[in-house]
Amino acid sequence: MHRPAAMRPAKGDAPLNSWSIEQVASWLASLGLPAEVQESFRRNAVDGGDLIGLSDEDLVSELGCTALQARKIRHQLTQLGVAPPPASRAPSAAASATSDAPSAPPATVALGTPAAAAAAAAGEPDPRLAFQPADLQRYQQLKAKVAELQGLQPAAKVSQATSHLESVQRALVRAQQQLPPLQEALEVEHKHIQKYSGEKMSLTKVFTTKKHQETKLAEAQAQAESLSKQIAAAEAAVAAHQVELKEARLQLAAWQDKVSELSATQRELEQHVVGMFSAPAWRASARQCELSDRLKVLEGQAAEAARGVGTYGRGAQLLGESNQLLAEAVQGLQQTQMMTMMDMGMGIGRPGFGPGFGGGGLMFDFFEIQIIQRSNDAISVAANKAMEATSLLPGLPQIDTRVLEAAKMGIFQNILFGGLGSDMIEMMMIQRSMRDVQTMVQQVGEARTWAQSNLAVYQHKNSEAQAAVAAKRGELESFRNAALQAALA
Repeated sequence: MHRPAAMRPAKGDAPLNSWSIEQVASWLASLGLPAEVQESFRRNAVDGGDLIGLSDEDLVSELGCTALQARKIRHQLTQLGVAPPPASRAPSAAASATSDAPSAPPATVALGTPAAAAAAAAGEPDPRLAFQPADLQRYQQLKAKVAELQGLQPAAKVSQATSHLESVQRALVRAQQQLPPLQEALEVEHKHIQKYSGEKMSLTKVFTTKKHQETKLAEAQAQAESLSKQIAAAEAAVAAHQVELKEARLQLAAWQDKVSELSATQRELEQHVVGMFSAPAWRASARQCELSDRLKVLEGQAAEAARGVGTYGRGAQLLGESNQLLAEAVQGLQQTQMMTMMDMGMGIGRPGFGPGFGGGGLMFDFFEIQIIQRSNDAISVAANKAMEATSLLPGLPQIDTRVLEAAKMGIFQNILFGGLGSDMIEMMMIQRSMRDVQTMVQQVGEARTWAQSNLAVYQHKNSEAQAAVAAKRGELESFRNAALQAALA
């Protein structure tokens, strides 16, 4: 028995997978099935999405249909292009109502199309039935808005507006800079006018004629008038540039708002698409699951590579800074050694110990202690940086920071006994400290080379991982775009 035309899916009708429980019951009634079958479907809350996913076993064992009734329902569904779901994807309506265990949602296929059965057999939903009309409408609206905003080229307009704003600012500064010298010149001419007019004119008669004074007065007045006009023009230019500057700022802000609007709309579109493809039918899509799972793996690999770049980059930086500080310490010790040799050669050694005596040795000691103190500070900071790198990088070649402690102790002894011991003892202490620091320079240098080598490896991994992530995202995006285009066709 065929159901009435009113129950056939036609253009404009609701898709089968969106039927309500009552619509399913009405369809069963149109097939001539008894009221108890309809009531069983109502009791188990079977809607259109559930109907598509029911297996023959579900119809008989869970919904109480006879074998003949089940075959009739299956025949009508097949006529509508709905193939039996695979066993692994066939949740029963009753089981979904009573069991807490999640089950894979049924695949949705197109009704009345030759490819529908093949799509269902492949476990892929038909795009024309897998989306809600409201979601597709919103998708089209967001796509159109993104296209409209991109057509405005807001990023390029922001760049142009920024350049225009900077140009206006420069013009305003130039106009403002013209005012002070003009105002100063006008003030000078006003003084000239006062000098050659009024009572002051009679005081100058001793030195010049009245006609000459009148000429000077006229010149000063003319110059003052000219300067006043120039000042007025400069002030007008400043005012005009200030207005232009305000407009330029408003224009820049408007285009920046467009850039923000475009970014927000693109994010909303991306989130909307993700939501559309999170529907039960698409969660059952083998292709989408494959692409999404692989993308997650690649993103994890990219994140791990990025962490490696950050870790080894930081370690290499610390070791480089440590090496630089140690080199500075060696340089300071070499300077101290040279000063001690000069001290000994000049015969101005420490009283009672060196070949000479006098104040020169004390002056040398003062400078030596200053240099040694700086070297000691550099070694302390270098040791801390090397220790931080050691804790940061597993497998780092060993850096024996005890060598630095020994070097610092030698320097400390040199400072402590420098004013009391002989220059020869000081030389021995400096040489020992230099050997210790140079040993550390070698160790830190080797560790830095190792860290830089590992950094290069992780940088290469990160580059490859980022490229793989971009490619897989492109595949997933292409898959979804194709489905959306098919749904809108």
